[in-house]
Amino acid sequence: MRRKAPWDKHLKNFANIANIFTFIITLSIFFIGYIFVDDIRKDIKKNLLIITQPRDHDLVDNNEVIRGSTPYLRKVHYLVVTPLATGDDWVQYPAVTIDNTGVWAGQAVFGSSAVGNGQDFLVRVVATSSKINPSNLAERSLPMDAISSAPIKVTRKK
Repeated sequence: MRRKAPWDKHLKNFANIANIFTFIITLSIFFIGYIFVDDIRKDIKKNLLIITQPRDHDLVDNNEVIRGSTPYLRKVHYLVVTPLATGDDWVQYPAVTIDNTGVWAGQAVFGSSAVGNGQDFLVRVVATSSKINPSNLAERSLPMDAISSAPIKVTRKK
């Protein structure tokens, strides 16, 4: 029978300590990475032109307040409503109001009192340095510097 060397016991203890240390470092990297990724997500969201309310696929009234956030504080922002039945883009007036933190709100109209009940609409916000008159965009396009949010789809209540 082979006799154990005196350092065998110490090597085994060292291996156990090394495994525990590796496990702790791995967990630490995971949690630090998770926190870092969450911070990056918040920074990205802060720098996006987005609609926060209503949410995609919500029901809306004929007149609805649309809210969101923007990093473009020096640009004019307009809501554009598109009835899916016609595909026409309608610029809403007045332009949305923006506070100094980039939170904005504006009024959108979905059809008229008799037209649009139960219909689907796309809504997006457009930021530009140019003035856009309230109207149908079919006969003209958005200004060259226009930055558009991702659209949301809403349904007007019946």
